[in-house]
Amino acid sequence: MKKTQILTGISILVFTLLFHKESIGLNLLLFELFYVATLWISDKTIFKNKKTLAIISIFLISAIGNVLVYSDFSYWVHTLSILITLGYFIQPEVQTIWLAIGFAVSSMPLSLSTFFRSLNPLTWFNYKGNTILRNTIVFILPSIIILIFVIIYSASNPLFNHLVSEPMEWLSRLANWIIRKMDLPIFETLFWGTFISIIIMTKHAFSGLNTKIESEPDLLKRTKPIWRIAHSMNGLNNELKMGLVLFVGLNLVLLVLNLIDIYWVWFNFEWHGQYLKQFVHQGTYLLILSVLISVGLVIYFFRKNLNFYSKSQLLKTLTYVWIAQNAILIISVAIRNIHYINYFNLAYKRIGVFIFLIATLYLLYTVFLKVKKPYSNYYLWRVNGQFIYLLLVFSALFNWDIIIAKYNFNHSDSALVHLNFMVDLSDKALPYLDKSPEYLKKMEKIQEANMPQEEYFIDTETYQQSIENRKAWFIKKWEKKGILSWNWPEYKAYQMLQNNKSQSGKALE
Repeated sequence: MKKTQILTGISILVFTLLFHKESIGLNLLLFELFYVATLWISDKTIFKNKKTLAIISIFLISAIGNVLVYSDFSYWVHTLSILITLGYFIQPEVQTIWLAIGFAVSSMPLSLSTFFRSLNPLTWFNYKGNTILRNTIVFILPSIIILIFVIIYSASNPLFNHLVSEPMEWLSRLANWIIRKMDLPIFETLFWGTFISIIIMTKHAFSGLNTKIESEPDLLKRTKPIWRIAHSMNGLNNELKMGLVLFVGLNLVLLVLNLIDIYWVWFNFEWHGQYLKQFVHQGTYLLILSVLISVGLVIYFFRKNLNFYSKSQLLKTLTYVWIAQNAILIISVAIRNIHYINYFNLAYKRIGVFIFLIATLYLLYTVFLKVKKPYSNYYLWRVNGQFIYLLLVFSALFNWDIIIAKYNFNHSDSALVHLNFMVDLSDKALPYLDKSPEYLKKMEKIQEANMPQEEYFIDTETYQQSIENRKAWFIKKWEKKGILSWNWPEYKAYQMLQNNKSQSGKALE
């Protein structure tokens, strides 16, 4: 435990040096590189494991992505990556993403408790080198208690209060002077540094979670019940009949829906100036419900021996058709979303719909494999968790605010540019949001002629003034940042704004 205490102390010091009076930026990557270095120093053999290398590589890609992208989404995904990585090092046998997160979260209070118990403050007084610390504590603790009682007595007795008022006033002035001179932000940095360092260095596993589920095989095996084989066969026959009726009915209903979507959404869609929010969201909600039902039904019917029943081939075929029809439904929702973007431009949720559809399509693919092989439910949890994690990390590597700003203004002649939304994009998109009054006026005329307008939409003058204010504030904020708070997209935005400013000055000359 002494090694852990030393590493924790070093980690607190490194964290404080990197983050004190600094915003998150390059410092987070440096701290995480320090953490990986401590893992290397502690046990070099763990890096010979391919699984370990893969987890650390994804973790570092996510960390580097934060510096290169610097968005709320990238930091949210990276937080997830931290939990998954921590969970794996707490319990290396873990195979599923979900259980790794569970180990990481549940370990936090136990790691804190284990670390502080290991310190055993009573031993400090027995150590010869701690004479000054011992005498200081012996003096300070009684003094604090005495001061508390003086305050209580002075509040209850006016004469006593008059007697101690002058020394109490002097103590009050002294306390105020100390507070003014103290570097209060460092206590917040130390608090978070201590909390995070203990969590990542102690790594105490919660015994309430176990990896029993991790021992389940990917492939199902046929089980032979000892009791009444004939009764078991009758049960399979009844379950098969129920499945056939159910999947025939479901396929017919979904077929009608898909035919309508193919005719109306795929090939004959017409826009008459209406908003398409409900048009997309209804399809997305329907898709979520349909996929949940699909997965639930497949898990139920193909959970055991029906996978190996010789008469179940028709049910499997119907299941494949059901899965394929859900894939068509996914395509329909994607086309709805494309229509939405064509007329109303990009936004976070519209991008999120595509990410969700990719994850859903992969889920259907794994459900198909489950029926074909057949795979276990554990397989679905494991591979879909891994895919979702990789998909989120990959998605977080794109600077969506800049992509949205560039795309939306480039398509201002054919799609609505929602200035209320655009004006709130992050600082790194400011160079692409900064448009001349002439450009905005021209865009406004096209928008008024072709797009639906609402009273709450801000006008171009308000938009331009807001962007000008934000530019001035951002430049001032960036120039105050230290090197440890550095990030690529804001640095690039600052350079672009400064270049635009200098070019404007030369034009005026």
